Amino acid sequence: MTNDLETDVVRPEHNTSGKMYARASEDLEEQPILTDPYAEPRQHWKTKDGVTENEIAKGRRKPHEPLPIGNTEGVQADLFEGESNIARLRKEVRSWREKGWPGTTSPTRQLLEYWSREPGEGPVHSLFFAQREAIETVIYLTEIGHGSHWMVQRLRSIARDYSRDLLRLAIRMATGTGKTTVMAMLIAWQTV
Repeated sequence: MTNDLETDVVRPEHNTSGKMYARASEDLEEQPILTDPYAEPRQHWKTKDGVTENEIAKGRRKPHEPLPIGNTEGVQADLFEGESNIARLRKEVRSWREKGWPGTTSPTRQLLEYWSREPGEGPVHSLFFAQREAIETVIYLTEIGHGSHWMVQRLRSIARDYSRDLLRLAIRMATGTGKTTVMAMLIAWQTV
C-alpha cells in the first residue's frame, strides 16, 4: 500500500486471499468495497458533507457518536470532548484481543477462539470483523470491566441523567453486517 502523506490518500489494498477489493480510486462505482470483511478496516472512501468522494483515506472511518435517548439538552459538549470515546474503546478492545483476551472465563475464551477462526477454518462460515468486534466489546465491558470500566461508568452517568437510571449497552452496526448473528452470539455467551 502506498501513501501520499500530503493528501492522506492511499491506494487500495489486497485482502487476506490476495484479491484486490478496489483497483483504483476511480472505481468507486464499480467496486465500492475496499476492505476484507474478515479484517479490521485499514482504509475507506473519503466523504464530504455526507457524499462519498473518489478518494481513499487510510485508517478506519472516524466513528460517529450518537446522543443518548431522553432529554439531551446540554449533553453534547460533555460527550464529545477530547478523543472519541468509541475510538478509545476500540483501541482498548484491540489491545485486549491481541493479548488473547486476558481475564475472561474459560467458556468465554473458548467462544472467542471459536468465533475468531480464519475464513475456511471450520464447518461454518467465519464471522465478519464487525461481528467479532461487537461481541468482543460487549464481553470486554461486562466481563473484564465488571461495571467499573470508564465507559460503563460514563454510560451509567448518562443513564442517571437522561434515561431514568436504565443502563443500556447497545451495538450499532450497519445494514447487512450481521446484527442477528451478533444477537445469537450474545445469547450463546450469556447461556454458557
